[in-house]
Amino acid sequence: MRAAAFLLLAAPAWAAPELPSGLAVEPFDRAVEVQPGGERWLVLRYLAPGIADLGFEAVAGDLDALCQTEGLPAAAADSPIAQVVVVLMDRPVERGVPDPEATQFIGAYLIDTGACEWE
Repeated sequence: MRAAAFLLLAAPAWAAPELPSGLAVEPFDRAVEVQPGGERWLVLRYLAPGIADLGFEAVAGDLDALCQTEGLPAAAADSPIAQVVVVLMDRPVERGVPDPEATQFIGAYLIDTGACEWE
């Protein structure tokens, strides 16, 4: 298991945009993780009850949209960020702690070109 430093970002009101699937999500937390090699990842996590019934294909576009609309501006404000990680979860889950009962869909994106590139 890799160790990472976590920096919770203090931010004013953080509201999720409308998503392509129509899914309603609630922002849960956001943090910058400093990886062992010094690379910084922005992690955006959202509560999305009911995603287990939808499946990944139904929300994949939502992950992309959240990276584009929320991740890129936040990464620009806290540069340098090498990667944006977007997490949709059906219940609160402590970061890095397994919860076999939870459903989580995760999208990891490189942003070195100024766009969200699926990793």
